[in-house]
Amino acid sequence: METPVAFMSAADINRQNVGKKRRANMNEWKDRARKSLRDAGKPYVNRRGEQKRGKSPPKEGKACKETCPRQCSSLTDQRKLQLFTEFYAVSYERQQAIILSGLEQHKVSRRRPRGPDTENTKRKYTFKYHVQQGGQRLAVCKLTFMSVFQLTNSRLQVIQEKLGSQSEGTEQVVRSPLEDFRGKHKNRTRLRAAGERREAGGVITDERHL
Repeated sequence: METPVAFMSAADINRQNVGKKRRANMNEWKDRARKSLRDAGKPYVNRRGEQKRGKSPPKEGKACKETCPRQCSSLTDQRKLQLFTEFYAVSYERQQAIILSGLEQHKVSRRRPRGPDTENTKRKYTFKYHVQQGGQRLAVCKLTFMSVFQLTNSRLQVIQEKLGSQSEGTEQVVRSPLEDFRGKHKNRTRLRAAGERREAGGVITDERHL
């Protein structure tokens, strides 16, 4: 039985290629090409065949309110475009490192009184955001930070949750914010069904075709 392609490492692929005329090339896989385009901020077609737009450079002017107390107004349009261009010219792991370098985590020191049902949903940490300009570290608001790098709230939230888990020192294995685990989970319906059939005594010839 061959190893499912979705979970094959480079070493597994090399072993599979032994004695084969046609060798597997991970760079030609559609999922890999789709992910590369997405990470580079370029247009791509998802698995459903839907055309997705690429990332657009940040708009000129402030992304936040005029009354924002941060240093957002000091960030020039030229610098915002430079940060955006440099961000999408590097790998996903390097992008994560850039985001992390701009985050500053603090414990929540004071809370407003809330209802008893919100006890488990309280935030334990808050974040401050920074960008580099002219050798200085400018403190900006979350809206400006997300606008510069054209980040979605979900991507930023995932990084913050991982940082919070590391700070809590939980017993479960905490994944590094720099690691890219997209598409690498094993909670797939087909593979789970294959395991159930195997336990029931069923015969499975190739899990890739279930």
